[in-house]
Amino acid sequence: LSVHLLTGCQKYIWMGGAPPEGMVIPKHPSCLEVLRMAFAQAARIHARFWGAEKIRKFAGTCRLKGWDWRKGLGRWQWETGVGAGKVFWQIAKAKKDVKWNPELVALVDHAFAKATWQALVGYLQHAPVTLAHGDFHAGNMLLRNDEKQKCQPQKGGSLSSSSREEGGGKIFLFDWSEAAAWEGAVDLAQ
Repeated sequence: LSVHLLTGCQKYIWMGGAPPEGMVIPKHPSCLEVLRMAFAQAARIHARFWGAEKIRKFAGTCRLKGWDWRKGLGRWQWETGVGAGKVFWQIAKAKKDVKWNPELVALVDHAFAKATWQALVGYLQHAPVTLAHGDFHAGNMLLRNDEKQKCQPQKGGSLSSSSREEGGGKIFLFDWSEAAAWEGAVDLAQ
């Protein structure tokens, strides 16, 4: 089952919030259960590859976004991306049909003002690193659902074993084309 059908596919949200006629959206597991399963899956992946030594070994076998930046390489690529982001932000900010929250505008303006290559490389020398999916959203997830056992939250917000591989569903991630050597929280923010 494609997870975006459970959590609200972007296409349906932008088109009025309804799936195509005739498409039945399962009611179980709930969006909260799916979110818990997705975060638990991300945590397993991040834990397995946590730390620069593990990533260094892995990065040698494939190309991971962000790895070169940790070594101070790829400045042109980074500055081009940030420069494009600044231009598009100015265009978006100037739109008269959008009412921007002033705090959001101040935050994004401040972030772009502080975004320098030197600041990034300096930060990355000490930042935590793991394997990040890089495009961690519902459209890149499939759910194997087991109706008999559902994800059960435990004290402190952790998950019971029924939410893991043994039953209760499991999230599978695909489209790893944006995989990166980065902080795990980047995946969760998506």
